Amino acid sequence: MLALLAYTTLFVPEATAFPGPPYAHFASKARFDESSRTVDLGYGRYQGWYNESAGLNIFQGQVTSLLIRYAQSTTGNLRWQAPRAPDNDEDALIQADTWPAQCPQSPGASSSYTPADNSGSSEDCLFLNVFAPATVDTKPILPVLVYIHGGAYAQGSGKLDLTPLITNNNDSFVAVTLQYRYGYKDWQPSQAYYAFATAAGCDTKNAYLRNGSKAIFDCLVEADSATLMNASADVSQSGSPSTWAFLPVTDGKIIQNLPSQQLARGNVNGLNMLSGHNALEAAQFVPWNITTIGDLVEYLQVTFPMLSNNDIAKILLYYPTNNETVNRDDPQWATTGDSDPTNLNQSTAATGQMQRAIAIYGETTFICPSYWLAEAYSDNVNGEKSWKYQFSIPNAYHGADGAGFTSWPYSGEYYSPDYVLAFMQMLGNFIVNDNPSISNALANGLSTGNTSFNPVSEWPAYSIYDPYLIDFNATCPSTKIINGLPYCTGPGQMNTFRLKNAYTWEAGRGFRCDLWKSLGELVPE
Repeated sequence: MLALLAYTTLFVPEATAFPGPPYAHFASKARFDESSRTVDLGYGRYQGWYNESAGLNIFQGQVTSLLIRYAQSTTGNLRWQAPRAPDNDEDALIQADTWPAQCPQSPGASSSYTPADNSGSSEDCLFLNVFAPATVDTKPILPVLVYIHGGAYAQGSGKLDLTPLITNNNDSFVAVTLQYRYGYKDWQPSQAYYAFATAAGCDTKNAYLRNGSKAIFDCLVEADSATLMNASADVSQSGSPSTWAFLPVTDGKIIQNLPSQQLARGNVNGLNMLSGHNALEAAQFVPWNITTIGDLVEYLQVTFPMLSNNDIAKILLYYPTNNETVNRDDPQWATTGDSDPTNLNQSTAATGQMQRAIAIYGETTFICPSYWLAEAYSDNVNGEKSWKYQFSIPNAYHGADGAGFTSWPYSGEYYSPDYVLAFMQMLGNFIVNDNPSISNALANGLSTGNTSFNPVSEWPAYSIYDPYLIDFNATCPSTKIINGLPYCTGPGQMNTFRLKNAYTWEAGRGFRCDLWKSLGELVPE
């Protein structure tokens, strides 16, 4: 799922005071020297590099400790502490020309468990990378795209080159990628605390005695990073496949209420929202041994343990299909979204009960939240607007849309250059103009010369009364199996962008999302 609000989305706190901006006292000292590509941030000086072919000034983190730091290192006594502004060190000139080390990775449970591979990782990882047009000083103030990477709140990094996205939008904005604490470094659910401490070698038998918890905490603070990384993986491995032990929770402070409920009340920051999801979001996250209705019910009971038998029966009614056992030899293909068969029992990944499970997990985890985001920013009393889309080019797995804005010139191995350029400029128009609409020529594909009307040229804002989405798809003259997955490949691909009703899409997805909203207190949010 992709949610773009200048690539940041924040819930409005209902009754909590947060500290003021930690960098305000540095602002008056900030300077940029164009000739030397040096920026003085008030607490440190960084020298970037000039990408001559792209015309961009780029400031990256470096694999050593010399980085574009936005917070102090969170190692040692600063583990699990609130972030602190960087120490002042203006004497050194730091070369910011390579990527930073990624934060420690926390892999989820899998059927073939191996210890966490954290080569190239460091707990000292709170850095950012900046991509700025070299002519920025001669232009008006530019908007800034802040890209916060995904990864199940447990994995990923800010190592993403956004140069092609900027250059294909006429150098009209600045881009920033950043890294942040996640997994055991940030999310610490109480039910996993003692298991994590035990896996890290800490003595928990006196946990409930006076000062017992402090002793455990001190032990964890003193542990080395590799020990904690593997302890995190061990705890996650005790769960169901493709689940993680350390996730954000509704704590009443930072996340003050269930996200579905806050979004329903319109408690959001920002002005506009571009919300997208992929057609086959959950294929990577559902165990592949679901073949019978009994397997499906057992999967739902494990995945949503707070649901009653009546709740599960109701869910199955909202996801109708026959109760036959899955035939692995059944043909698999992508659905159109607005005709039978639907993705309730058919996709490029699976059929029957297996696909039913994929549809359920995909909608409750990725797709319905993207609907709720679009609704929260639509018809708002503050004048916010939202736009909605689905990425459908096969295989349309979770994350597959990323190739549409992270590489150029594009080889066409997965998607055509026509699609990639249209998608990039759609994102750029939203960032710069607060509206993702693009020209008919771009939407239809520049190589075709077709300038006839395309709905993306007059993309209607999303509304609960007119819940429209754009279906981004393409004709596929051939497919190629890459890493076991089918991809739309080869010359002759043509953009197929359609305006559709998001509520009735895939046999009434909007109604199913309403069901999940009503079950919000019983499912993980």
